[in-house]
Amino acid sequence: MVCEAENHTPAPVRLKQRLNIVDLRHFVWNIGERLDGKNDYRGYVRTDFIKSMFLNIFMDMNLDSIRDFKFQPDKCSIVIDDPDENGNSKG
Repeated sequence: MVCEAENHTPAPVRLKQRLNIVDLRHFVWNIGERLDGKNDYRGYVRTDFIKSMFLNIFMDMNLDSIRDFKFQPDKCSIVIDDPDENGNSKG
């Protein structure tokens, strides 16, 4: 995999619109719901992941304040996508 290569350097991605903190929470929640059954990817594991991935954004937030990943589920660019029992999108 590219991400496992020793010489891999991540590059920034340009987006058409700016994402906010809630969008990033929803992004991580949507991923976590699909990984949960295999890796126990819940609660503080998701919180640790989001703080690591978006360090500058979540640096000053404590873990308990981040844990509500479904905060304002219909008011963001990235919506909550509850998967079915097979991990597929219902919508």
